[in-house]
Parts: sequence; C-alpha cells; structure tokens
Amino acid sequence: MSHNWYIELELEFDPNPVHDLTIINARIDEKLRFWTRGFIDFHNGPKFREYHERQHEIRAAMSDPKERERLITEACEITYAPVDALIKMVALKGHITQADVQNIAKHQKIEVDVVNRRIAILGVHVSEQKLPATPRIILGIDLGTTYSRVAYLDESGRPIVVHNSEGECATPSVVNFASLDEVMVGQIAKDSAVIEPESTVFYAKTLLGRSDFAVNCNGRDISPEEVVAYILTELANDASNAIGRDIKDVVLAYPAYYGSPQKLALQNVAQIAGLNLQGTINEPSAVALYYYRDKEHKPKTVMIYDLGGASFDVAIVNINDNEMRVVSCNGVHELGTIDWAEGLVRYMYDKFVEQIGNDTALDGHDIQVLRQKAKDTMKRLSHISKADVIVSVAGITARIEVLRDIFEDITSHLLSRTLEITDYAINDARQKGYIIDEVILIGGGSRMPQVRKGLSARYGIPVKICGRPLEAVVIGAAMYAQDIRDAAVTS
Repeated sequence: MSHNWYIELELEFDPNPVHDLTIINARIDEKLRFWTRGFIDFHNGPKFREYHERQHEIRAAMSDPKERERLITEACEITYAPVDALIKMVALKGHITQADVQNIAKHQKIEVDVVNRRIAILGVHVSEQKLPATPRIILGIDLGTTYSRVAYLDESGRPIVVHNSEGECATPSVVNFASLDEVMVGQIAKDSAVIEPESTVFYAKTLLGRSDFAVNCNGRDISPEEVVAYILTELANDASNAIGRDIKDVVLAYPAYYGSPQKLALQNVAQIAGLNLQGTINEPSAVALYYYRDKEHKPKTVMIYDLGGASFDVAIVNINDNEMRVVSCNGVHELGTIDWAEGLVRYMYDKFVEQIGNDTALDGHDIQVLRQKAKDTMKRLSHISKADVIVSVAGITARIEVLRDIFEDITSHLLSRTLEITDYAINDARQKGYIIDEVILIGGGSRMPQVRKGLSARYGIPVKICGRPLEAVVIGAAMYAQDIRDAAVTS
C-alpha cells in the first residue's frame, strides 16, 4: 500500500498540512470516522471515491500500530523533504544559528519547534548564538473625544503615527453595539449611527469617572469604561498589526483637568482591554514635550489652546530644562468644532429655504449630509475667503455661497466662550506668578483663522500653530512612552 495516500488526502482537506505526529494521528482518526459514517458520498471528486472504496484497506492498515507508525513516518519524510533540504543547505556553513531556525520556519510556514525536531533527527549542530533582542515598544495613545490615535517611536527615534485598517491615521471614537457579540469600532460604527443611533456611543471619554452607564445592549448596561476599552483594543490591535508583533504596553494621554475618578477610570479601561498601562501623561504636557523637546530655549511659560471636535481645553505649562508642569488649566466637554459645524448647517439650511421658498423638512440622512458638507466647508474657509456649497434636500438642489466673514460672524459667540474659559486659566496662572510667553494651538479648530486672530487681539501674545496640530498629543505620549522604556533599560 502506497504511503502517498495520506499526503494526497491531507492536501484535499488542507493545502497547508500540519507536520505534528500527534495532530496527524488525530486527523487520521477523524477522517476514518468520517468515512465510516458514509458522509464521503457527498464528495464527488475521483480521489475521494477511490479512498471511499479503499477505506476498509486503510482502516485495516492503520489499526496495526507498527504499520500505522511506518506509514506516518514515510508520509512525514515526504512532507518534510523541502524542510530537510533547506536545513542541509544552510548547514553547509558548518552550523545553524537560532536566526536560521527562525528564517526556515518562516519560509516553510511551520512552527519553530517542528524545525528544531527535524534538525535533531538530521543531527545538525545548532549554534548557541542568541537572537538579537527585539526592542521593546510602548505605545502612546491619545484617546480623543471624537478621534483617537496611536503612535510609537521607531529604533531611530522617529515618531510613527499608526494607520488603522482603513488606512487612516485617526480612528473615530465611536462604538456601535449591534449585539454583545457584534461590536463595531471606528468609522464603521460612526456610519451605523444613521440607522442605529440608539445602539451607537459617541463621546464616551466625557463619561469616564462621571457615570456608570453609556448604553444598554440586549438588556445589559454597558459602562463608559467598557466602551472606551473597545476603542483602546482597536488601537492596540492596529499598532500590533502595523509593527508585526503583539504589543501590550501603553501610555495614555488624558486631559489636564482629570481628577482621581477619571484617572482611576483610565486604569480600569486599560485593564478591561487587557493592556499593561505603563504610565499616563496629561495632554498639555504631551504637546509641550513634542513641541519643545531637544530645542534650545530659555525657561518659559506657554499656553496650550486645544479646540477639538467635541471639547475645548486650555492649559498653562511651565517649561524648564525639558521639565513640563501644568500650572493652570480649564476646559469644557460640550464645546468643539462640531458646534461651529452646527452653526454652519443652520445657516446653509436657512439660505436653502430662502432660495427655494419652501421650508422642506430634513430627515436623518439630510442632516448627516449637511453636517459633512459643513465640515468640508470649514476646512476650505481656512484657506479661502468664500466657498460655494451644493445643498440637496428632498430632490431639490440649490447653490449656497458661504463667506468666511459670515461664518466667523455666526460663530463668534462660540469663540468668545473659549476666550472666557481661557481668561480664567490665564488669571489663575498670573496669580501664581507666571507670565505667558507664547500660545500654541492644537486640535482641528487651530486651523480656523478666527481662532488665531481672536487670541492675538485679546492677549497680544505670539500665537503659533503646532507643526502637527492633530497629532501633537499622541506623538508626545509616544515620546513619554520612550522615556519610560529607556528609564527601565537604564535601571
């Protein structure tokens, strides 16, 4: 009886057969039971019909322990022929290193233990030379209110902001609970909000340490910590896929105004996500670390003005010999560029009604489309003085002209509110003896000209836009993570 039967049969079931004798024995037993039950009749391939006709012969041969061992050994010799040939070729240099073993396993798509067993059978000498240590990586994570990001420093110290599975460097901080077994994170969850708003959670970060409830799914209450843990897991998985190995160590950035309850909630989030929290850093310090690290400068005090998608934070940071200390901060959860966008949505809709002369009702889809157009228009108005927008509602289309001056006028009350919040932080810092030297803008709102003009006019302090305003926090967190790693290595 030919030993080729097993190889052919195994390839019918799996084009990448395993090579472990225990697994092979189990699979053979499983296939024999499969044949005996007569289910092989469902397969019409010629090989299966041949095996079906010969099943009694095969069963008889495999019931004899010695014949079974011989057949399996011969099958393995044929299966391992390419592996053995590669081992012998590499061994021509006199020995095989652990790096060679790793490369052979990778090339042949088999486990390292299998390669080591074949090396032992062939009697090839393996060098005791150890593989070079894989550099430890600690991820820096910015769990943003509307978008979250993850970054790390490569071996040369260059910051790498990880792209997610959709090729984007930012993941929407949105989670959709279609069911407890089907949880979606990111853009797909955000898209689902149109038809499943009641099971989609936005802005879960603002609930940390303040509430035990975020959403109910199939009768079970989901906490904000659980929601944010899904986001954190998604980011860590994206980073692990990009790096090529599992990364569990993280540093989290948090708003400067976070108190003990929120910080404790962050620890719970990391634990729920199965990650090792190596440290935390407040967001303004992360920005200062990114912006001022390795720059020659005198001690100074800077204001970090962070206008994000759904929150506004301002912090006064004192910098001395690369030491960052937040001396004052203030902020609000319910204020961000989405409020500017909503103001523009109302303006565009009012103009649309004026043109068509009919107060057409908006459905959920119309509102979503208008919001996206408003966000796109805001970006355009950061570079040009006017923008034309095509608005379509209920099959009726109109062209709306939006001037930057008008946009700034209808949203001026929002800017004024951020300045009032900023006044508090500045006055608090001044009472402590700190004078602000310059203002650093981060967040999506930093691109709006009215922000820069408003700050300059009110405070008369130099205003600068951070080089990477949307990524400053996550890069700073990654730099701090690197500091933690280096300190551990030194100690």
